[in-house]
Amino acid sequence: MKRILFFVCFIAITIPTLFAQTDYWTAVQQDYNGRYGIPENVRLSIGQYMIKSGFRSRDMAQYLTFLYAYMPQSDLADYDFDFFDQQVKIACEARETFSWGKTIPEDIFRHFVVVYRVNNEDLDTARAYIFHQLKDRIKDMSMYNAALEVNHWCHEHVDYQPADVRTSAPLATLRTSHGRCGEESTLTVTALRAVGIPARQCYTPRWAHCDDNHAWVEVWVDGKWWFLGACEPDPDLNMGWFAYPSTRTMMVHTNVFGRYEGPEEVNKRTPYYSCINVLSNYADTATAYITVYDKHHLPAKNASVCFKLYNYAEYYTLAEVKTDENGRAQLNTGLGDLLVWAKQGNDYTYAKLDLRKQDHLVMILSDKGPNPWISAGNLIQQFSMVPPAGKPLNNRVSAAAQLACNKRLAKEDKMREAYRKTFPTKLQTDKYQNEYFTPEEFYDVIHRSEGNHAEIMRFLQNHSKKEEGLYLKEFVAALADKDLRDTKAETLESHLTYFKEEHYPLEVYLKGILPARISNELIRDWRHDLREALVNTLPEEVAPSVGQLNDWTKRYITIDLLCNYYNCPISPMGVFKIRRADAHSRDIFFVALCRCLDIPAYLDNASNQIYAWGNGAWQEVSFEGGKSVPQEELATLTLHNPKGYTYYTHYTLQRFENGEYVSYDFENDPRVEVRDIVLNLPPGKYCLSTGNRYSDGEVLSELRFFTLKKKDEYTIKIPELVPRNNTYGRLDMNINKLNGKSLSEILQESGKEKMILCLVAPGTEPVNHLMKEIAAKQSEYEAWNGPMFFVMKEGQWKSEPGKPKNLRVITEGYDELVEIFAKALDGELAGQSPMCFVINKKGDIIYVSEGYNIGVGSAMLEAINKVFQ
Repeated sequence: MKRILFFVCFIAITIPTLFAQTDYWTAVQQDYNGRYGIPENVRLSIGQYMIKSGFRSRDMAQYLTFLYAYMPQSDLADYDFDFFDQQVKIACEARETFSWGKTIPEDIFRHFVVVYRVNNEDLDTARAYIFHQLKDRIKDMSMYNAALEVNHWCHEHVDYQPADVRTSAPLATLRTSHGRCGEESTLTVTALRAVGIPARQCYTPRWAHCDDNHAWVEVWVDGKWWFLGACEPDPDLNMGWFAYPSTRTMMVHTNVFGRYEGPEEVNKRTPYYSCINVLSNYADTATAYITVYDKHHLPAKNASVCFKLYNYAEYYTLAEVKTDENGRAQLNTGLGDLLVWAKQGNDYTYAKLDLRKQDHLVMILSDKGPNPWISAGNLIQQFSMVPPAGKPLNNRVSAAAQLACNKRLAKEDKMREAYRKTFPTKLQTDKYQNEYFTPEEFYDVIHRSEGNHAEIMRFLQNHSKKEEGLYLKEFVAALADKDLRDTKAETLESHLTYFKEEHYPLEVYLKGILPARISNELIRDWRHDLREALVNTLPEEVAPSVGQLNDWTKRYITIDLLCNYYNCPISPMGVFKIRRADAHSRDIFFVALCRCLDIPAYLDNASNQIYAWGNGAWQEVSFEGGKSVPQEELATLTLHNPKGYTYYTHYTLQRFENGEYVSYDFENDPRVEVRDIVLNLPPGKYCLSTGNRYSDGEVLSELRFFTLKKKDEYTIKIPELVPRNNTYGRLDMNINKLNGKSLSEILQESGKEKMILCLVAPGTEPVNHLMKEIAAKQSEYEAWNGPMFFVMKEGQWKSEPGKPKNLRVITEGYDELVEIFAKALDGELAGQSPMCFVINKKGDIIYVSEGYNIGVGSAMLEAINKVFQ
């Protein structure tokens, strides 16, 4: 009987005429039939929908076929059919519930409502929850007003706060009540799709004018795409604090799930998704035309052309385009400077391209780069990289509408704060005794768990008494704040291990066995199940030795470079189940494999190198076929950093791999938090990238290339950054006043030579960023103790932790001061909050920053401390 049912379902699934009569669905069906790893029970379930009557059953089968044909491997491995079945049911129900459902074209609905995933977030059942939360609230609204209302609902629950790279699931973000822009936009897109409004997350992978990136939302309403700031409602669509910075960016893109045939330019097309370029929605653009020749001066077919932008002290690839048979590639980008890097194998070349002056480059590949006559050990190159100029914005919203919106935002802030006040207080946690933690330490852990406090409390209280071999405090210390906010007690319990001294030293256990986390993955329960699966499935082939585990992994785990395109790590059990993974998920799996068999192992996230304990030492583990470099043959590099420059702010170290230089990820790594940085590195070609970004966004960049040989000892001094010694304009210090006093009087009374004045619109992401940067330098601002003012636009100022004692908040004169500074700067001021100025006693404006910028907190201190101004 099962065979008959399977045969009927298989025939139903493979007859394209049962789907809509289009070439598109025929292609989807073929992709589905050829997709590796779809379980038989999934194919059966979809087939059963096909043999049922009715449009809903046909839609369910069609959309599930579409999802399974193109979903990333992480979703195929880690989530079951019922999860995706529910996602499609809610999408179809939303289309039937709301009046706008019938107006949405099929392709828009398929790609931007049905699809459950936004980016690389952990998945959950938020779609169903949000649908029921919002259904009655918006069912009588227009599609346009409903989109605005959904964003208000998101703001009631979530606001901005920086966080680590892992993207929380929407329900976890709701429980936490805050998230970074990627999490805010993931939640907002999920909420819009939950009520049948097409939406997508748009992303500038790196800003051109400052060191950071940003994600926001585009929403399809009444036949066109609009933008909005996620969890940051405005009175209207096509508004947001990022509207002006987005006119200065060099790339805005979004990933579209599945086979996509939309009108946008495609930066990258794969069998599973397309990356589309939507920059022209925001900024003036030009097309860069690149022609690449190989070392024999023949057209280089299928070479990679990387369009790189200086950001975070490295040249980041905004887009990578393959050349055609004539060696040509092109990209639509902004009117600013890029470093174009072409490569094929180990041959490469690079050149600066200023899109304001030229749009063509001819490049010739070489194994020595663009300067083959210069030894790599002697090559230092400097580039001045200038971002695009901004475009003025047309604000069509009335003052009354903006005021009404601001009042509503203040009310929503109070709703969110009321929820946060339900989190445990120090007084409440003091009632609990735990022998691993002092009362202060215990409260700190619970406080950082925020909306997940009940789970973490339960986990800790399960181990309130000390147990032999249990290093609970160290286990908790190894968790990221985000882990505390979204991990269940049972999951943490599954990762507890007990140290046995006879196996390995304690420091090895703490590094290679104890942690629940391996890299940037969601913490899941795998230790017991993976061990059982190995013991039961492969009792003869797997033995607890690093070499045998390495051989088994290379033999049974297939690497697929495209399958997991959202880069959301596949769980160790998921990799074991489907035996296919991207390289990063394979590495996480291998470390998990070792740990569950009591072999200490860890993944160095700075170098992506695996280490496992064997023969009394940490051993490098490689899957690439080459032998690892013995410790005694490593080169020693000393980076002399007398100024204490910060990694990813002022410099990066890069190693040559596959035709380009790739940065080590030393962010927050103690190895680079000293003045003399000593690193043991394998022989090869390296680059030290440094740069100084000025307040107008221009960067003076330096690339210093060098080669390390076996056992080399090499020392480089990180070059001192070149400051600018100029002014941007001048104020009349006697006429212009603040709080009833002239600027001259304020400086005279303070006994200081300079003052800081910032014009801010409180509650916006750029101002929140600024306040956090100033808070990080609170002691230095207070040590300076000079006059420092925040002049506030309409709204209510919230007291922020870390506010320097010498910072005064003023609630009058904002608009007048904008006009005064615009005049002093000869009109070179767009009025984007926050506007930050450093002014000397002559009235010279020696520092200017406008809108969203990173590093303003440090830059204002540097301007204050410059002697020559």
